[in-house]
Amino acid sequence: MHSPTTDLLNAAADPSYASRLLGSFLLATVFSPAPPEPGVIVLDIDGTPTVPVFSTEQWLADFAGDCDWFSTTGLDLLGLLPIGVHIALDPNGPHPLLIDPAATKLAYTVVTARSDR
Repeated sequence: MHSPTTDLLNAAADPSYASRLLGSFLLATVFSPAPPEPGVIVLDIDGTPTVPVFSTEQWLADFAGDCDWFSTTGLDLLGLLPIGVHIALDPNGPHPLLIDPAATKLAYTVVTARSDR
């Protein structure tokens, strides 16, 4: 079945899908533990402030257990993040990815600018 989430999982697992990773991430629904106050939970992963997000509810549950959570698209998540905070996609999955939102936003701007021509 073709969906943004399937594309995201394929892109993470197979380098030949890498060109579709950005578009897949932006459109896919991702899941994250919800903090007590509005915002996102930020962890220190190897000295980098990082928000853990998951491509499936099951991977979120495996990581955080029974917790409050929220879902959003990758694009909306980028708008929630403070400057300098990275995204860990499926940190407990078979193909974890660390995403630098600054690079993602730049790539998104380039892609959308080219499509406007």
